[in-house]
Amino acid sequence: TPALLKRALIAIALVNIAVSAGFVLSASLAGEPWSLFVIRLNLRVLLLTFLTLWLARHLDLVRAVDFSPSLKFVIVLTLGQIKTFQRLLSDYRLAFRSRSLGKPDWKTRTRSAGRQASALLEKAELQATEVNLGMRSRGFFDDRT
Repeated sequence: TPALLKRALIAIALVNIAVSAGFVLSASLAGEPWSLFVIRLNLRVLLLTFLTLWLARHLDLVRAVDFSPSLKFVIVLTLGQIKTFQRLLSDYRLAFRSRSLGKPDWKTRTRSAGRQASALLEKAELQATEVNLGMRSRGFFDDRT
């Protein structure tokens, strides 16, 4: 599973570097040892991320929550949303690539990624509102206590 390990490293790299650098700076200014803690922290985060990715690949969530129809409904709904956004992101990437004559520079790619992220977040918010209203109208949430 070297590919899965590489994927986990990519997923945590930016956050771990920022957190580790902040802790190293803080501990260095205070004159405290930091190396063992930073190594352990990064290894724990890597292990948790790796195991999460491995579990997501090998576990059928829908079958795992077979005991609860409500939970199963939420999982199916969530997986549907994930597939929708994966397709939408793929469409955005293909559209950007088809509109570019050559390889775009870093600034153009960053701007495009920002616009794509903004559009995805807006769509997610609208879909969450619609799904919430639909579930509420079908009595999924019982707020009367």
